[in-house]
Amino acid sequence: MRRIIAKEMPKWPKLAWYAEWNKHDDSIRVFHGDAVEVREDRFFEGVWDGDFEKGEFQHAPAFCGSGVVLKGHDVVLVPTFVPNERIYVTKNDQCNHQCASNSLLCWLTQTGKSLDSDWPDYYADLVEMVGKGHTDSLPEIRLANEGVVGAVELSPWVIGPEKSWRESPRKGPVFKPTFASYRTFLADTMRRLIANAESPLRKTKVHSVTSLSTGFDSVAVSALAVECGVNKGFTILGREDARSIAKKLGLKLRSKHRALTCLFSRAKTQEFHLLPIGHNRPSGLFESTLTDGMLFTGGAGDYNWSLSPGFKGDFLVRSEIQTALNGNSNSEFRLRVGCFFVAVPAIGQWHWPLTNEISNSAEMRLFRDVSSDKLNYSRPIPRRIGMEAGIERKDFGKRKVAGSIMVPSLFLGRSYFSFYRFLRRIEDVNKSSYPKTNPAFFQTSKYRWAIHWAHEALKDRYKIR
Repeated sequence: MRRIIAKEMPKWPKLAWYAEWNKHDDSIRVFHGDAVEVREDRFFEGVWDGDFEKGEFQHAPAFCGSGVVLKGHDVVLVPTFVPNERIYVTKNDQCNHQCASNSLLCWLTQTGKSLDSDWPDYYADLVEMVGKGHTDSLPEIRLANEGVVGAVELSPWVIGPEKSWRESPRKGPVFKPTFASYRTFLADTMRRLIANAESPLRKTKVHSVTSLSTGFDSVAVSALAVECGVNKGFTILGREDARSIAKKLGLKLRSKHRALTCLFSRAKTQEFHLLPIGHNRPSGLFESTLTDGMLFTGGAGDYNWSLSPGFKGDFLVRSEIQTALNGNSNSEFRLRVGCFFVAVPAIGQWHWPLTNEISNSAEMRLFRDVSSDKLNYSRPIPRRIGMEAGIERKDFGKRKVAGSIMVPSLFLGRSYFSFYRFLRRIEDVNKSSYPKTNPAFFQTSKYRWAIHWAHEALKDRYKIR
């Protein structure tokens, strides 16, 4: 049985961790932020739909966070249950020395590796990775000097002394293919998550909050959250205004205009670019609200609550697959402030045939929006949840409005000149190894280089002094 040798790093982001071990030794060294939980045979940062005291996050179908469990000499890496964050680990199975971290920047810093300065398409790589779904092999991210780092997502990855392998997805309990059964399933899971977050046994007690917009998904999620006892939320102004919806739900709402992100410091902007492509920057407007918090979001609604299925078997297959990466660039921000993001529509995602059967059932016909069907923006499940909570049909789910900030608006503000000075060092900002016909991959866009800009500027964040 291995033993954990842990060292708290007070200046690190609260939830960050880095572990290293030799495959045949009996110990594993862990450096971590002050909110990471360390026990005899495991360490973790996260919330899940189970008892906190037992600490069995590795079996939870709705685990939001990351952690490591020791089983004899096997090291089990447990990622979050949605494909927008991952654990980074030594890819070479034959290498005796293994390293893992829930932060790409931290892993690179500790191993002395770096991004490939000549490769702009990290976002496209992640989209391709998500599109492969649950695989038995370990996906990889390219690095400088022909190096790679493994990326663990969706289900646990086990590293043993002789071999490594993927565990089966944590699919969890099955609900009946009826709206009432599914709605109860979601609400009960959210209540268990809240109880876990509020456990007095935690090093830091975690409060709950919800995000709200005028779209389908966040209205439904906020309605369920209020039902579960959550009374605080926030909304981003500038493209929509959800404040009247919050009043009807009885939600205490904070609101800020998205344009205020232009006033962020350069370091705070770069934090959202440590993973591509930085579009979750508006989360930073509510840093005080999200500190030591659990945020219920409508993420994953695009592929789990639409009329057409977003899966085929255990694979995401929607053409707009990049929507599965919503929240990707929140990773370093949430590690620093100590927040857990819960994509409610993804709860029970492995049972997507049942969810799709409900969406297309006769009982949901009145909640379909026929004029939007061909645009795949008719979502009967969140429509019904919202309307039954007292929100009128005309007040939400009328059109697709992105709450994130996309290019070129990303670099309006205080970071503009810094980023463009960096670009002058790039020999060909338009180069790409992917087909140039898919604009969702940001092909030939200069903004793809922002991940290199951010990593260079924040490279000392995880120095061990």
